[in-house]
Amino acid sequence: MPSVLYLAAMRAGERNNWIAQLRRYAQTAYSGTVQRPISNPVSAPLVFRVERCMWIKVHEVQGLAKSGDSATALVVIDGHVVAQSEVMTSNSKTKVEATPHFFGSLPPIQRGVHVLVRHKEKHSHSGSSSSSNSGGGGLMGYCQIPIPMLQRGSTYNGWYPLSHGNVSEIDQQIGSYLPLATNIKPAWRRWTSKHPTTHTDGSAPSSSRPSTPFRSGDVHIQVRYDELVVLSSPFYVDIVTLLLDTRPTLIFDLISVLPRSADWLVETTTKIAICSNRVVAWIEAIVQHELASQAVPDPALMFRGASVATRAMDTLMKVIGLSFLDYMIGNVVRDVASGNYHCEVDPSRLGPKEDIDDHWRTLLHLQRILWLGVEESIDHCPPTLSRVFGSIRAAIMQFYSEHSSHEQVRYSCISGFLFLRLVCPAMLSPKTFGLVGTQPNASALRTLTLLAKGIQCTANLTDFALKEPYMQPMNAFVQQSVPKLKRFIDYIAESPMDSMDVDSDGTRHTAPQLVVDEERMAIMTVDRERELAAFSDFLHRSRGEIRQAIALSSPKPSTAALHRAPAGSPASASLPLASSSSAESAVDAAVDFREPASGDVDISASANVSPSGDTVAGSVFVSQMDARGQVAQSTHSTAMDADSDDGASMECSGSQNAQNTDAPKPTSSAALAETARLIDGLVQVCELVQECVDACLQSPYTTAILNPSCTKEFTG
Repeated sequence: MPSVLYLAAMRAGERNNWIAQLRRYAQTAYSGTVQRPISNPVSAPLVFRVERCMWIKVHEVQGLAKSGDSATALVVIDGHVVAQSEVMTSNSKTKVEATPHFFGSLPPIQRGVHVLVRHKEKHSHSGSSSSSNSGGGGLMGYCQIPIPMLQRGSTYNGWYPLSHGNVSEIDQQIGSYLPLATNIKPAWRRWTSKHPTTHTDGSAPSSSRPSTPFRSGDVHIQVRYDELVVLSSPFYVDIVTLLLDTRPTLIFDLISVLPRSADWLVETTTKIAICSNRVVAWIEAIVQHELASQAVPDPALMFRGASVATRAMDTLMKVIGLSFLDYMIGNVVRDVASGNYHCEVDPSRLGPKEDIDDHWRTLLHLQRILWLGVEESIDHCPPTLSRVFGSIRAAIMQFYSEHSSHEQVRYSCISGFLFLRLVCPAMLSPKTFGLVGTQPNASALRTLTLLAKGIQCTANLTDFALKEPYMQPMNAFVQQSVPKLKRFIDYIAESPMDSMDVDSDGTRHTAPQLVVDEERMAIMTVDRERELAAFSDFLHRSRGEIRQAIALSSPKPSTAALHRAPAGSPASASLPLASSSSAESAVDAAVDFREPASGDVDISASANVSPSGDTVAGSVFVSQMDARGQVAQSTHSTAMDADSDDGASMECSGSQNAQNTDAPKPTSSAALAETARLIDGLVQVCELVQECVDACLQSPYTTAILNPSCTKEFTG
C-alpha cells in the first residue's frame, strides 16, 4: 500500500493552490479497465476509480468528570489528526455549534477512524498553550468508528462510549504528544444510579484506581461513510447536456419531486455547471425563470428566500469566492479574533465603569479599516463571479425597468448576494469560511457582530432606524459608505456583453492574472467526475419515486386539473409532488455529502454538510401538496438578527412570500409531457451509467478496495 501524505492549509487560497498543483502534475489513479456493457453507447474505455468519503459531526460529550465548559474533539484517520473542533460538555454554560467535517478522496482506511476528546487547551496571557496537571489538553477519552461495519451511504446518529486509556495503542505518534488527563474516573463510579455497583462476575468494584482502559463517558456522533464508483467523463456527457443545455431550468422540476433534497441537488448541479464552464448561462436562466414567475414585481422580496438562484449563488461564491472574501475582510477578522478589543455600545450591556464613547471610537476605527479592505479588494473579484453579477443585474434592471425602485434595485440585487449572503455570515462564523483556525471567543464575536451590522446596513442602502437606537451613531459612517458601495458594485458587476469593464476615463481593464489563476485553482478543487457520479447515483436510487410522480402528474380525464407551484415561489415547479411520503423517502438514498465550499469551509478538510433530513446551509425549502392537488410552498430563510444577543445569533424567519399567495396557474398538458420526457430521459441516462458501475463492482479489481457493506445497521 503506498504511503499517504496529509496536507493542512491555513487559508482557502493556500489549499486551492496545493490541490491545483497536485491535479496538474499527478495522475488520477484508476482501478482498472472493465469490459463495457453492450447497451452503453459510449465508445470510451470503461475505467473507474473508487471515491471514499466520510462526513462526521461531533455534537456533545456527557458524563465526564470535571470536564469544564467545553472540550476539543479530534478526528483521527489511520493515526493522522485530520480535524478538530470544539464540542459541548454536560457542564457547558454556552451553546457550542457542532462543526461538520467532510473528507473526500480518502485512501483505503487501514487502522481505523477514532474520535479523541481532550480538555480544551488553556492559554496563558503570553499566548502560549498550557497542558499542566490542571488538565489542559489532557485526553479524557476516545472511541473507534467501525468503518467496515457501516452500511455505505447510511447516516448513523447516536451516543458512543468513550474509553480512557493510552492512545499509544492506537498510534505511537498520537500518544507521544497527547497525555492522559489525571482527573478522569470510571463512569460506573459516578453513575451509580444508572450502572451496577458490581462487576459481571459478582465482585465489588475496587476502591483503588482502575487500570486503563475504562469507560469515562459518552460522545454524541453523527457519521456517514460512502464509497462511490466514479467513471471517466465521457460516460456523463448526456447528463450534463440534459441538465444544463437542453433545459437549464430542469432543476426546478427535479426538486419539485424530490423537495427534501433541494439543497443538495442545487449545490451539486451548480458545481457541475462551474466545472463545465456553463455556470454563467445557467444561473442567468435560473434568475430569469424566477423573475418570470413573479406575478407582482416586489424588490423587497427579491432573492430574500431560499430559492434555486440564492442556493446556486451561495455555492458559487463558496467555491470561487473564498480568496476574494479573504482579501475583503480577512485581515480585520483575524485581528479582532486574536486581539483584545472590547467595543460594546449597547448601554444595557455595559459595566458601571465602561466608557461608551471610547468603545464607539474603537468600533468606528475598526469599521473604517474593514471598509477600506473591501474597497482595496475591488480588483480581486473572480472574473466568473463578476460576469454572473453582471448578468443578474442586467436581468433585474430589465424586469424592474418601470418600477419606482429601479435605481435602488440596480445595487441591492448584487449587495444582497455578496454582502448579505457571504460577507456578513463569514463575519459571524469566520472559522466556517476559513478565515481563522479556531472560532473566536464571545467578546471577539460580539465585536464582529457589531461590525457586520454596519456592513449589513450599508448593503441595504439604509441606516439604523428606531429598531436599534443604540447603533444610530454609526449612521454617519453608513451614509458616507453608500456612494463607495455603489462604485464598488458598478466595478465588479461586469456587463455580460463585454468581458472587460470600462473605467470612467474610457480605459478598459481586465482581471489581473493573479485573480484569474486563483479562480482557476478554486475550480480545480471541485471533482467534476465525482459530482456527476454522485448525481447519477442519487437519481438512479430515486428513480421509483421520480417515475411515480411523473405518472401521477400525467393528465387524466377523471382527475382534477393539475397545477404547478404558485407563481413567484422560490422554485416554481412544472411537476406537482406525487405524495409527501414517497418524495421524502427518496432522500434516504441520496449521497448527501457537501464538500468544502457549507462552506462553510474547514480548511483541514471539512465543509457544510446536509445529511438526510438535515439542513445546515441556513435555509429550508418545503414543498407539499394540499388536498386539492395543488403545491403549497413556503420558504424559511436565515438572516442576521439586528437585535442579536450574542455574536453568533441568527434570526430564522419563516413566511409565505407575497408572490406565493397568488392563485396557482394551470400547466398545459404539452408542458407536463415535455417535462416528464426530459426527466425520464435523464433517469434513463443514469440507468445506463449504473450498468457500467455494476460491471465495475463485479470486476476483480474491486474485491480488495471496497469495504464490506453491512446489511444490518450498526448500533454502537
